[in-house]
Amino acid sequence: MKLKIAAIVPMRHNSERVPGKNYRSFGGQPLYRHIINSLLSCPLIDEVIIDTDSPTIFNDVSNNFPQVKLIERPEHLRSGSIPMNDVLLHSVNQVEADFYLQTHSTNPLLTSDTITKAIVFFIENYPLYDSLFFCHENQQQTLGFIRKSNQP
Repeated sequence: MKLKIAAIVPMRHNSERVPGKNYRSFGGQPLYRHIINSLLSCPLIDEVIIDTDSPTIFNDVSNNFPQVKLIERPEHLRSGSIPMNDVLLHSVNQVEADFYLQTHSTNPLLTSDTITKAIVFFIENYPLYDSLFFCHENQQQTLGFIRKSNQP
C-alpha cells in the first residue's frame, strides 16, 4: 500500500528575532526556496504545503512553485507565542495524508537525499515508532514526522 506523505513548512511573515528571515536572500534566492526545492525533489513526498500569513511568500510561491499548496494561517495562530503544535494541527486538518513531515525554512542545507533517507527510516520502523524527530548535533529540530491519528 502506498502511503501519502505531506510535507509542511510553517512560515510566519514577521519573525521576532530576524525580520523577514523566511524570504531573506541566501545563496542568491529567498531562504525558504532551498527547503522547498529539497522537498519537491524528494520522490517519497506527495504534497508540499506552506502554512503562512505572509503576502510576500504567497506571491513568490504562486509565481515560482505552483505545485505547492498554500494555507493561509488564521489570525489567531499568527503570534510568536502560539505553540507550533497548534499551527501544525491547523495544517494537518487542511490536508489529507497518512503521515506528515514538518520542517522549517531555516534548513536550507537539508538535502532531498537526507529527507528521503529519513522517510525510509521512519517507514521501516513504523509502527514500532509512531513519530520521529531528526536533530542536528546542536539539538535543533530538522525534521519531524507525525501521524494524524493513533490508528495504524
